[in-house]
Formats: sequence, structure tokens, C-alpha cells
Amino acid sequence: MGPEYTSKYAPFLDSTDVFLPEIYPVQSAVADGSEVAKVAMDMETIRRDLRKNPGRRKSIWPIIQHFDGWKVWKRFPTSAELRAMSYSAIIHGARGIVWYTYYGYGADPKARGRGARAIPERWRELSVVSREIADLLPDLTTDDAVEQPVVSVLSGPAVGAKGRPPVSALLKEGVGGRLVLAVNDSTNTVRSAIRIAGFKGAATMFENGREIAAGDELVDDFAPYAVHVYRLK
Repeated sequence: MGPEYTSKYAPFLDSTDVFLPEIYPVQSAVADGSEVAKVAMDMETIRRDLRKNPGRRKSIWPIIQHFDGWKVWKRFPTSAELRAMSYSAIIHGARGIVWYTYYGYGADPKARGRGARAIPERWRELSVVSREIADLLPDLTTDDAVEQPVVSVLSGPAVGAKGRPPVSALLKEGVGGRLVLAVNDSTNTVRSAIRIAGFKGAATMFENGREIAAGDELVDDFAPYAVHVYRLK
């Protein structure tokens, strides 16, 4: 899939209530920096496909890679890649996420593939992400805000992997107040401004309640593959 193309399975997107695309961008043993950006690109392609094929459009639950093997996928995603890929999928339209837990078998397990439960470290990485998303579930099931944030780069490269803007954001109405998810899908460090109507400050989640001061925009720093979750005031 890509930014200018219709996917091969576009005609089948509306055949089920829930569509589960396989998004497996981590192949090379050495990262090329485009792994997380590919998740956003694939999700955007799927959403475009749906707009071209109107119908029920119930839900998209991507299967996000957390495995290696089959002689194609040379490594697991790193913990930072896994977290960023998962949040990027949500920001770009996922309403559920699936991760495989299978384990290889036979003389050469890696020829078959190892899943999230292959070793305790892989399971711990996935548990951190899944618990965060579970904590956010009441907010994630609310409507997307009608007016979505506008993101700009104040410092650092304005273009990341695959020619994409590095930072994407989603504003949810939330049950405990409005919630913003933001992810840097590039390997660059950037300082971004997220313009949100009526912004009066925010506190981060999963970061010990770090405060963001009120202003014209929500301004924050993003390390490579950083994810920030903000509860707006």
C-alpha cells in the first residue's frame, strides 16, 4: 500500500463488519526509519479505500506486527516502535488492535515465526502497550472531535520518513475530558505545536502528570517514536 494507490483488497473492505488488515512493516534486521510511518500510510490508504467504496464501514482493527520469522521479518519491533505503531494506528482510524501470540515450531522455529509470547521480554513489551490502551478504552470509545488538531513543527525536520509530517494527533471527546493522542513516527527529534480549539493547558498521562501550560497551542518536544497522551483542561 502507499499514499497514492488503492490497495488490492479495496473491493473487500465492506464485506465484513470488522476489517483486520495485516500491517507488518518491520522486515530488515537494520531499521531504515520508515517502520512506524508505514503504519500511518497503510491506515490512511484503507480509509481512502473505504471512502471510494461507501457502505457499512463498521470498524478497522489492524493486526500490528510484534513477531519475527518466516525468513521475511528479520526482527521484532523494538519497544519504541511497537508503542508508536500501535498509537499511530489508533490515531489514523483503528478502533481495535490485534497482536499475534503464536510460537514457531519444528527444527527451525524462526522459519515459522515467533509471536508476542515467544520470550518474557516480548510479552512484557506488549503488556505495557496493551495496558495503556486498556486504561484509555473509555475515552477511545467516545467520538472523535469534529474539529481535529492542526500540527506544525517548530524545530527539527518538518518532513519525516516517507515524506510524511513527523507528528500526527487525534482529539477524542473523552469521558473524563477531551483527550489528545500524538505520536512522532520519525526517527528525528522535533518540537511540535498542536493547535486545538479552546486549549487551556493539559496534563500528560503515563508521564507522571507532566503539565503543559496554556497558550495559543499545545507545544511539546517529541523524541524519535515518542508517544504523548494529553488530558486537556
